Amino acid sequence: MSRLAGSTTGAKQEIYGFIEEFVEHGNGVIMVSSEVDEVLGMSTRIVIFRRGKITAELDNRGLTAADLLHAAS
Repeated sequence: MSRLAGSTTGAKQEIYGFIEEFVEHGNGVIMVSSEVDEVLGMSTRIVIFRRGKITAELDNRGLTAADLLHAAS
C-alpha cells in the first residue's frame, strides 16, 4: 500500500507537485507504491521486485495498467 494512501486528494496533489519540481531540478526520486495509477502517473522507469529480486525493469513510455500488471504477475 502506498504511504500516500491515507492522504487526501489535495495533499497527494501537493506532494506530487513537490516531487515533479524536485525532479525538474535534476534530482531523482525512488517511489515505492502498489497503486498502479500512481506508479504509471509518476514514474519514468519502473522496477518490479518479487521476493527481494528484480523481476522486471520497464521504461514508462506508453505503458498501460495491463502492461504493468502482466509484468508483475
